Amino acid sequence: MDNLQPKAEAISTAENNGHVIKQERSHELEELITYLVNYLKPRVLSDLQEKVLRGAWSGQTYVKIAEKTFNDPDYLKGIGANLWKILSEALSENVTKRNIKLVVKRKHQKLLDINQKTHHEEINLPKVTKSALKTATLGNESVTNSYRDWGDAPDSSLFHGRTQELATLERWLIGDCDRNYRRSRVLALLGIGGIGKTALAAKLARQVAPKFDIVIWKSLRNAPNFKNFLSELIFTSGDRQMFCISDTAEGQINNLMDYLRRNRCLLIFDHLDNILASGKLGGQYLDGYQGYGQLLRRIQDESHQSSVIITSREKPTGLSLREGRKSLVRSHVVKGLAKDAMLKILDDRGLTGSESTLQQFCDRCEGNPLILKMATATIEALFAGDLHKFISHNNNLLYGGIWQLLDQQFQRLSGLEQQLTYYLALENKDASFTQLADNIGGKIPYCQIIEALESLQGRSLIEITATGFIQQPIMLEYLKKKLLSN
Repeated sequence: MDNLQPKAEAISTAENNGHVIKQERSHELEELITYLVNYLKPRVLSDLQEKVLRGAWSGQTYVKIAEKTFNDPDYLKGIGANLWKILSEALSENVTKRNIKLVVKRKHQKLLDINQKTHHEEINLPKVTKSALKTATLGNESVTNSYRDWGDAPDSSLFHGRTQELATLERWLIGDCDRNYRRSRVLALLGIGGIGKTALAAKLARQVAPKFDIVIWKSLRNAPNFKNFLSELIFTSGDRQMFCISDTAEGQINNLMDYLRRNRCLLIFDHLDNILASGKLGGQYLDGYQGYGQLLRRIQDESHQSSVIITSREKPTGLSLREGRKSLVRSHVVKGLAKDAMLKILDDRGLTGSESTLQQFCDRCEGNPLILKMATATIEALFAGDLHKFISHNNNLLYGGIWQLLDQQFQRLSGLEQQLTYYLALENKDASFTQLADNIGGKIPYCQIIEALESLQGRSLIEITATGFIQQPIMLEYLKKKLLSN
């Protein structure tokens, strides 16, 4: 028995030491969590984000965290990805699940060192309770008013032209009593590829941002799954009440609509056409992406105090039925840039040439900024930036990326739409509906021709004149070259 007593005392001591170590680690974690919460103000972490953070801190996998929180591991990975993005922005350093402890400890220690140098023996960080977190998010209007997430929105510092256009769009978006304009719930910026929809949306959003509490820019370029997109949008908003969200897409839309009612939000959905189907009439959603249409319909139809800007090469289904001059839903077809704005872009790029050469080149680009930038890249690479040399050797812009840009848009058309565009290219002039129906129709019902023409107009590929329908010159040139190659 005497021999067992030292062993028992050793075991007891080890257990006590282990308990002390656990307490110290727990205290350290709580201190650093408190540090993070204060560092992130006015942004706060949701309960689930905090659980992911604690799990990652302890070295747990997403599967293990999911077991403890009764969530799906893939869903938690999405929560984690957004969490690391938030922390990276707040701490001005790339934060991942693997390096979270190292980064936070280093930042925390740096703050301790600064305080010691200024003769403060400890960091005086206030305790942050759950009620305080809730107040910080919901009770303090100035907190909500300051949130901006520009995502991958382009820089607007070198934006040129469209001054009058921007003024009109701003009146549409925020309302204008003098002109009897009501605030738009949805504003669609439509136009062919490269015409400058995204740049215009970014400039407009930054211009009106002070009128909104919250601004969130979301790109649909990679066609994100709707439920993942919606979950990320909800968590990005930073509203703590939103974190008790539904498991269903419809329930999550309800959560978001409630948030749009309680807050003055501006949401920008860029590249909406990437979730629309090709090979069909324009505006139809890809299989599995109809949830986006449901979300837009509810944003258009239900009462709230927020606005959404969308950019797309084609008008999504359902928009035309709701838009109008006095409606809360509007669409705007983005046309080519004015020549003076195109010349400023050329000046930014440092291209040289006579005034007449510069004017001629701008005419060839037809006000399309992307086509101009693609062409200038070739001129810079092969002709040392000399515009005259390029034009003297080649006046045809239909090559490389420019051809692909137009071909990509053509390949999205339905079979009947392609027939109509080919006919207009061969006619090389305005064609009336009767001409189109007689030459294309045959056994095709008139109603289908009308649908195809409406679709082409919604894609900004045809224009209506006093005498009929006509194509844009660069698309006309593309189709003629395509017909010759076939």
